[in-house]
Amino acid sequence: MPNASGRRFRGGAADAHSELLANIRQHMAENLARLPNYTCRETIERTSAARGSKHFALVDRLRLEVAYVGGREMYAWPGEDRFQDRSIVEIVGKGAAIGAGNFAMHARAVFTTNAPVFTWAGEEEREGRNVVRFDFTVARDKSRYAIQTVGAPEIVAYSGFVEADAGTLDPLRLAVQAADLPPDLLLAGAGEIMEYGRLRIGDSNFLLPQSSELTMTGINGVEDRNQTRFEACREFAGESTVRFDVDETATAGGTAAAPIALPAGLLMEAILREPIDQADYARGDVVHAVVSRDVKKAGKVIVPKGAVITGRVTHVFTDTFRSLVYFGVGMRFHAIEFGGRRGDFAGQVEVAGIGSDYSAGVDKATGDSMVYVKTKTERLAAGTRLMLRTK
Repeated sequence: MPNASGRRFRGGAADAHSELLANIRQHMAENLARLPNYTCRETIERTSAARGSKHFALVDRLRLEVAYVGGREMYAWPGEDRFQDRSIVEIVGKGAAIGAGNFAMHARAVFTTNAPVFTWAGEEEREGRNVVRFDFTVARDKSRYAIQTVGAPEIVAYSGFVEADAGTLDPLRLAVQAADLPPDLLLAGAGEIMEYGRLRIGDSNFLLPQSSELTMTGINGVEDRNQTRFEACREFAGESTVRFDVDETATAGGTAAAPIALPAGLLMEAILREPIDQADYARGDVVHAVVSRDVKKAGKVIVPKGAVITGRVTHVFTDTFRSLVYFGVGMRFHAIEFGGRRGDFAGQVEVAGIGSDYSAGVDKATGDSMVYVKTKTERLAAGTRLMLRTK
């Protein structure tokens, strides 16, 4: 198997390198053992190519928080106040290909268990490093590699390789390729390559995946490709709860302030705080709308000017309607803050912008607010007016 650059390694006697392999595995196992509970931001760009095509069209872009807690991977949308024990498929929904395990689970299986059978595959000089490679196979009865398509997840056998720096013993690249795929998965192939590097968490540096590429090819010839990058990694305390972008608030006496509770039917005017751009935004990105005038009921201010409503992007797309090109954004708002207090927000956009270039509606299937703007720039500008009504 060639490496990602397409170059082949020089061969050698595999039995002469068993000690080097043992040292690399021990080095990585010690790294995994001392990893604290931590979370990183994960951006996944999902693309697809038709049978025989080399052109991969963008399907969507996802932004998630992934946490490594007690040896397990957990996921949440940015802005949610906790990780929950849900699979990544439950969070993002079915549709395009999605994978889990690239954060830490594949590494644990390869470096800390007796499941892989290794063989020496050679070495080469690369950017001043002596890079060594070991191929491996994992039988199905020792595998924990699960793939899910139309039905329940199925455990599969797999093969792959590890590339490492012979001087530092740091793994540089880990690849896995599914083998003997069951027919009911409807896949001709599935595999993943992870690129490793050192990232700082707290006061220490750790070997972590910095990017990965997942490829799944259906028996119909359609190839799905997910390119993932990890960034903004940080340590957190607690078993399963972490707040990402919300300050905890309390009264002066130290008692937590009562949460905000809004009645249904309130109509409030707000302006979008951040621009939403097709080139930069992804499903899961946090958005804010700032209330632009006091909202009153029976002469009493219920929501003051300056209150911040928080939500996330659920769709970003372009569409053509009656020969006009529209940029569309789906949003789901879930929280509101003002006066040092926070509460849940259930509401939808009824009107967007000013003039005939804007329109708004509700996705009946999901309940998401949909905002459309006739534009050539594929951008919803900061300051866009939103009229929201609470549910």
